[in-house]
Amino acid sequence: MLAAEELAPGSVFQLDFIKQYTSGYESFIEELRLASWDVILEQSGVSRANIKAAADIIMNAKRMIACFAM
Repeated sequence: MLAAEELAPGSVFQLDFIKQYTSGYESFIEELRLASWDVILEQSGVSRANIKAAADIIMNAKRMIACFAM
């Protein structure tokens, strides 16, 4: 998703919303750029194909809500 966003800024992420309602976006993006696929796959236990399939669904959806809890 980050690669698609970098090719066409604003095509994947709602940058106006992010700027208005979030903080730490730039540092988060830098961390994503530094992330190793090997580490992501090992720590998540999810295949790269499944991650790409989920990303494709998300990028083609009109809207998405994400929730995170620990």
